[in-house]
Amino acid sequence: MGIYDFEIEPGVKIKAKLIDNPTLVHQNICELYSTLKTPVAGLDVKLHSSFWPWIGNQAQMLILCVENHCLIIQLAHLDVFPQILKKILADEKICFVGKELGRKLATLPRVGNNNDYNNAVTCNTGVEVGNLAARVLKKPYISELGLAYLVNEAGVSPSVAGTVFSSSGASGGSPWIDYSARAFTEEEIKCVIREAYTCYAIGNKLLNML
Repeated sequence: MGIYDFEIEPGVKIKAKLIDNPTLVHQNICELYSTLKTPVAGLDVKLHSSFWPWIGNQAQMLILCVENHCLIIQLAHLDVFPQILKKILADEKICFVGKELGRKLATLPRVGNNNDYNNAVTCNTGVEVGNLAARVLKKPYISELGLAYLVNEAGVSPSVAGTVFSSSGASGGSPWIDYSARAFTEEEIKCVIREAYTCYAIGNKLLNML
């Protein structure tokens, strides 16, 4: 397991944990669950980079962000998909906020590497961050906007939201990263969590307006 601590603005720190052990997945999911102050979490799934197009869209990482904590679960290095992950994603008390969740979640392996439909991972409370912003703010035209624009619309501090992490640049672009690697630099980890953390920050702000 790798632990990364970094500051995104004075006084605002994020702790990211990189996990490739099933026992640690269970332990850290339980710890993350206990930090929920509002029932919202940022969710992202990283797939094989298009740099290797013949490999296909296989999930390599699953990222969950709550408050200032992010878990990066290295699915590529787990023998089976953890039951605890299936359980938390199916928890209908939590609103999971992300981008293109339907497409990304469809790439997750079935629990136990079993093709039985009953072992498929479900997330019935996953919402698209753009659609959530459009509904809460009553601005239908913003549903297709990028994260940098949604941060402004929701009134979230850009630095707190993570869209201006120094590694990603003002445009929100990211360098090529091999998500199946074992180890990462701090700048790569910032890029890995950027989308999930930003979706959490936007979703949390919006849901607190209701």
